[in-house]
Amino acid sequence: MNISFPGSGLLSPDGIAVDWVAKNIYWTDSGADVITVARTDGRFHRTLLFKSTQLHQPRGIALYPSKGYMFWSDWGLKTIQRASLNGKNIKVLINESLNFVNGLTVDYKNDRIYWVDAAFDKIESSTLDGNDRKMVQVDGLKHPFGITIFNGDLYWTDWIARSISKAGIDGQNQQVLKTELPGIMDVCVFDNSRQKGSNPCATNNGNCPELCLWTGTNVDCACRSGFIFNAETRKCEQNAQFLVYATFNQFRGISFDPDDSAAHLPYISVTVLCYAVDFHYAGSAIYFTDDTKDVIGRVNTDGSGLEYVITHGLMRPHGIAVDWVGGQLYWTDMGTKLIEVSRLNGSYRLPLISSDLVKPRAIVLYPSKGLMFWSDWGNIPKIERAYMDGGARKALISNKTGLIYWPNGLTIDYQTDLLYWIDGKLNVVGRMGLNGENPRILLNSGSAYRVGYSLTISGDYIYAAFAQSKNVIRLDKTSGNDEKIFYSTRNGRGSTSVFAYDKNKQPEGGACANHECEQLCLPYNETQYRCACAEGELSKDEKHCHDSSAFLAYAFGKDIRFLHLRGTLRQAPYQPITSASPTVALDFDFEEKLIFFSLLSKSIMRVHFNGSGLTEMSINFVADGISVDWMSKHVYLTDAINDRIRRMDYNGSNMVNVISFGMSEPRAIVVMPCDGMLYWTDWGAHSIEAANMSGVNRRKLITTGVFWPNGLTIDTVESRMFWVDAKIDRIESADLDGSNRRVVLDRLPHPFAISVFGSTMFWTDWSSRKVTRANKLSGGSQKSLTRQPLTIKPMDIHVISSQRQNCSSNPCFNNGGCSQICAVVKGVSECRCRPGYDLRDGYWCVRENSNCSENQFTCANGKCISRSFVCDTDDDCSDKSDEMSVVCARHVCPRSSFQCSNGKCIAKRWRCDFDDDCHDNSDEEGCERPTCRKGQFACNNGRCINEAFKCDADNDCRDFSDEIGCPPVTCPLGRKPCSNNSMCIRESWICDGDDDCGDNSDESDSRCSNTTCDVKEMKCASTGRCIPIRWRCDGDDDCGDRSDEDGNCTTAPKVTCKQEEFSCKNGNCVSQTFLCDGDNDCGDNSDETLSNCSTRTCGVLEFKCYNTSRCIPRTYVCDGDNDCGDASDEHPDEGCHHPPCDETEFRCDNGICIRKTWQCDRANDCGDGSDEGTDRCTYDTCRSNEFTCGNGHCISSQYKCDNDRDCLDGSDEEGCGATTTPRPCRPFYDE
Repeated sequence: MNISFPGSGLLSPDGIAVDWVAKNIYWTDSGADVITVARTDGRFHRTLLFKSTQLHQPRGIALYPSKGYMFWSDWGLKTIQRASLNGKNIKVLINESLNFVNGLTVDYKNDRIYWVDAAFDKIESSTLDGNDRKMVQVDGLKHPFGITIFNGDLYWTDWIARSISKAGIDGQNQQVLKTELPGIMDVCVFDNSRQKGSNPCATNNGNCPELCLWTGTNVDCACRSGFIFNAETRKCEQNAQFLVYATFNQFRGISFDPDDSAAHLPYISVTVLCYAVDFHYAGSAIYFTDDTKDVIGRVNTDGSGLEYVITHGLMRPHGIAVDWVGGQLYWTDMGTKLIEVSRLNGSYRLPLISSDLVKPRAIVLYPSKGLMFWSDWGNIPKIERAYMDGGARKALISNKTGLIYWPNGLTIDYQTDLLYWIDGKLNVVGRMGLNGENPRILLNSGSAYRVGYSLTISGDYIYAAFAQSKNVIRLDKTSGNDEKIFYSTRNGRGSTSVFAYDKNKQPEGGACANHECEQLCLPYNETQYRCACAEGELSKDEKHCHDSSAFLAYAFGKDIRFLHLRGTLRQAPYQPITSASPTVALDFDFEEKLIFFSLLSKSIMRVHFNGSGLTEMSINFVADGISVDWMSKHVYLTDAINDRIRRMDYNGSNMVNVISFGMSEPRAIVVMPCDGMLYWTDWGAHSIEAANMSGVNRRKLITTGVFWPNGLTIDTVESRMFWVDAKIDRIESADLDGSNRRVVLDRLPHPFAISVFGSTMFWTDWSSRKVTRANKLSGGSQKSLTRQPLTIKPMDIHVISSQRQNCSSNPCFNNGGCSQICAVVKGVSECRCRPGYDLRDGYWCVRENSNCSENQFTCANGKCISRSFVCDTDDDCSDKSDEMSVVCARHVCPRSSFQCSNGKCIAKRWRCDFDDDCHDNSDEEGCERPTCRKGQFACNNGRCINEAFKCDADNDCRDFSDEIGCPPVTCPLGRKPCSNNSMCIRESWICDGDDDCGDNSDESDSRCSNTTCDVKEMKCASTGRCIPIRWRCDGDDDCGDRSDEDGNCTTAPKVTCKQEEFSCKNGNCVSQTFLCDGDNDCGDNSDETLSNCSTRTCGVLEFKCYNTSRCIPRTYVCDGDNDCGDASDEHPDEGCHHPPCDETEFRCDNGICIRKTWQCDRANDCGDGSDEGTDRCTYDTCRSNEFTCGNGHCISSQYKCDNDRDCLDGSDEEGCGATTTPRPCRPFYDE
């Protein structure tokens, strides 16, 4: 019979004793620091003693049922104590000259207790009150452990002697009874005469429903932990309220009354590393996350019923919240970067929020208002809010306020509608309104309490847990006063979570109180909800879920087979299609009801879904990948033998090369006709790449950590790509530009191909020989769709659905081609910009007041560059915006130029000139090459040169092929030989970043690591390349590893500028012609300061600005634009006349109209400062932990030099280096 069960929390049960009258069993646990009682049949566990002031490693225990006494020894406190059998009336009997008291027993005849001390190697005794302490004189004690008494004799065990010995209670007649007992522990005499005496619990269990505990004077009817005895009904009822205190591996329940020492939960230990806990009062259950096991579980409040409800697809589950109204569970995961929901039993799991989460942490719900709140530890720590369906997301507070840094715990006061938080870095407790209004700090503990983890509210008090200081602090929820240590642990870990187990914390009512949803009910305000389906699709009644009309097709042996999305539970939608050769890859055209699939016999098959019209089209290669352009009726194929991507018509005609160079075993391929893009994987190059469907504007998206990328698919809902890597057996995903890479599932048997539809991904696996489905974001809810392992390895797989071939299904797919924000307005995508940016060309967002000429490209940061530099693979904008995919997808070279496959524009005359001007060799592809005459050498690129030029140490072929295989040469002074040819290059060319040898040997790591740079040069960190020292801290990544733009730029070495150059404050040198031209050419704006510009004389056709001294064309005066920056070019003194301002605008002194909301915002929007005048505006002084911007605005000090322009005047980023690439925003929808 098991007295304990999983979750009962036994760590180190060292002592045990039986109350033979009441039929109860007591035990000590030195690991958990508890003394527990239960019925001898294992029912009704109750923790009697657990507080650290009473226990610290309790060991031996003995009972005296007739007198109602319990005795125990304590290793940590070095005591022997006594209490009533109900754990009350505690008295310390012995607290001197004790150390390791293991064994303890009672002499019922003489009313004395005996014990053995393994440290002092002696046996002692005292009266039941601890008086008359005596030592029993026995010989040969080496390491006594257990002890008992019977018929006036003592029996004890000895660890070292490995024996059981006996002596009288006075030590006389000592003898050894048995030896050679290795590992001997306790000892007990089994005899009926040892269990004499009685008490009222002997009759009908003392009329108690669960536990009868005799105190010596009266019966105490006790209940299992978490329940209390009702004297009127004489039943055990659940406790109305108590505080649950969770550490990493245990849960404990304690009373809100500091004087109540009773345990309100049994000692429960079900986790290895618990980070978050919540409860369901109606179900008497505690829900928890385990960060080590990566599971979410639940256990009943009596410690029984342990169950793991979520077991797959978790990485770092750190937040959990119970929706007690809808019967659902919400959680956050820092690893998967998701917020998900499921039923309380873990079924119908569905991700709610998957974007812009970095390290989501705590989560709390307000079901009656349909709201959820969560914290995020990301790059910008914040607390956010959304409806419980994930909609109407809003950031309430961020670390820019200085009030949060590591927001760990959240809780809601449902009586006052206030949100409270605790911060693990700042060690503060704060609160604010549900809309983020009126944030304030209630407790600033400093170093008094460390690492705030969790908090809860009960009545008028906040209970805040601090993990490192191992305290639970109580303070007034309104004022933050009346602070006191409510509970403290002596040993082990501090609390990771606290919550008030209280029925009032889970009030009835809410939108989902009486919902009719078949699977999930998701509120989106106080009274309304929407039903959601984690499996299947929502029916027309918007309540029930039905199977999708979509279905699966997968390649299996010589067949194409079909499955419903839920697997083999239902009959397949179509009969298998059989061919004469093994199948490899497949794709479909839903409108034409056609499937195309490739065979190992070097052919492509075309067939209707129903198997009719099977047609074979021969090709001269095996197509490892196939993708259908259902709009233009073309089929794209990968040719891994010839390293090409090809295209043909539906009937197999007009086979052409789309990409015919720069690949090494291309495999999977996906065509996206809606945005004209092509994606493919490359086994040999270990990469995932993209290009326009014509093959131009080629880009490498993933180049690291990818080995055998077999399967590839595009998710049009999330605008992400998913791939399987068969070498590392992993499924990963990333945004379509390769960023935000995420591991979905790892350590799979051997995945091969993948397809995504809705919220689910499907894949084939060679090792398990199964078709499997799982949630595409979390990897959870895994299910095999084939009942038994297949007899042959399954190959490619596709979800066949009209929704996958419909451009209007997601107008904002791939961000709608917008550089920042894509909004859906009446079903149509619309590009928008963030504040501070202007929209150009309907899709491109640039900094406000950016003015570039027509022949220039305007970068996102406002910089102007030549249009010829766009999409040339170089970061000419310094923020990489000239190389963004949304730009290159639209980039078209002028008619006078040839457009390379990488998007670069070159002169048409350079086409087929034997030089790789494109740097991807696309200008030399498909060129007719001459036949070399006698006496000529045929270069690899097709050029013919004089044979005499072979091996002359000169690159006459322009591809170095004339210098390969040549005998060693002796280079002249000042030149160095290349490693793999006969070339000699200048010493200054070594490690300069250019491949001058043609084999890159002049740029190898082994060569560059030993390079010594000139005194006027600096050495790049990773490449060893030497660059001019004046390029240091100029805002450009000249090294390629940003080592020339690191955090020490403020102390960059000074260089002497040329006479025709201007010396910037940061050490950079710029042309004098750039001085006072309105552009920050120096990088620190020192070329545009008043001290440098006030004396400048403008040209006759130029206008000199009043305050900035900038010279602008006179044609810009009175054109309505603030070209000067101080609006002096629009001033009435220049004869400018402006229309009247409307009611929502403010009239500046210079006549310009601005928004009224811009007045007194610390930004000089007028240009003349009149909107920020002291006669109109009053500002607060910045705090000590804040940075004061040049315009007086206050931001958090940590945002100084973070590559983000937090000050509107940019003063927080002065001298801080280059900006980062602007990231596209997620779409939102307007009704």
